Amino acid sequence: MVRCWEKYGIGTVLEGFFQFVDPIKYSDVCETIFTGDSEFKPERSHIVGLSAFGNLLVWNEDYNIISIDLVSLRTFGPTLTKGEEGPEKNLALIGGLAVVDRPSFDEHDSDGKALFKPAVQSLGRLKLDQIYGFVPILALGGNRSVDHLKIVSAPEHLLILAQIGPVSLLDRTTPYGHKARDIGGYPR
Repeated sequence: MVRCWEKYGIGTVLEGFFQFVDPIKYSDVCETIFTGDSEFKPERSHIVGLSAFGNLLVWNEDYNIISIDLVSLRTFGPTLTKGEEGPEKNLALIGGLAVVDRPSFDEHDSDGKALFKPAVQSLGRLKLDQIYGFVPILALGGNRSVDHLKIVSAPEHLLILAQIGPVSLLDRTTPYGHKARDIGGYPR
């Protein structure tokens, strides 16, 4: 991971759809999500990237790459629920980075239409440490539409989302993915 930063640094890619970030700037978000969890230690978890809507790519020193959807307060991964060790660390990192341009990193409106391109057209491109945030936040009654998106500070908005409720760990080894447990020591 360190060699990746040394070689490529931080910044946005894919027209702002994804960005590589400074984990130190997002350490409060990790602390909020993982504090009190028996398995996922905040000091062993580092946000290394995020999507235009705040889907997090987290490097965990024990479980490797974890994807967290803070908008929906959920995460999943076969190695997280099966009690298995993750793949070799370099393979896990490459695999995690290979999915950053997939539709699953885009948010969708209430009709199921992808929001990234309309958000760019309506609000403009994102700079480093900015994301498109729903205002008001969905969990507080916001609406899933481009009209309810604003460009917001990523560290601040993600910290607010992390405080809304626990992140649910979904077991995707079952057909529809049931909730295995909550992550962290919620309530905060």
